[in-house]
Amino acid sequence: MIINDLQQASESLWEYCLERYALPDVKEYSLTWQDEFSGNVNAVFVLLWAEHSGVSMCALDAPKWQHLVTQTQRVLVDPIREQRRAIEDKSLPYYSVLLQDELDAEHRQQKHLLQYIMTLQEPNPNLQSHSHFTDYIDWHCTTQLHPSRTSEGIEHAKKLAALITTAPEGSH
Repeated sequence: MIINDLQQASESLWEYCLERYALPDVKEYSLTWQDEFSGNVNAVFVLLWAEHSGVSMCALDAPKWQHLVTQTQRVLVDPIREQRRAIEDKSLPYYSVLLQDELDAEHRQQKHLLQYIMTLQEPNPNLQSHSHFTDYIDWHCTTQLHPSRTSEGIEHAKKLAALITTAPEGSH
């Protein structure tokens, strides 16, 4: 598949994320990936969505991908997340507003990641079987984690991917 419409792809990706995040254990594994393995949940979801959707693309430049993920996270998501986490009373209306703002920022981050994927598209059906997710996870865990945690990080990411890509009940 070739992505021609960024807005349509963005909405498809967002729906995929909402559906999959609601699956059993996905939230827990996602937050562990984020907090214990310095991983970015959006980066995982975008790459898994691309594979699930059959997006054909040439090799992912993992360092360049990580740079984009890090920069969009730092600029779009982190400032809002820090404000939200600083609120102790989660019943305050401002907490809910910040939570929605954070979700909107994550959605915008996904659009940036999709734009990058669009630059990698190649109409070669033989590329569809290649796992850019696996390439990225291997690179992330070997370069971003202490060597003693590399295997654990890779196994956690693979388990997270298995949870995300499991078809929800009632879907075809």
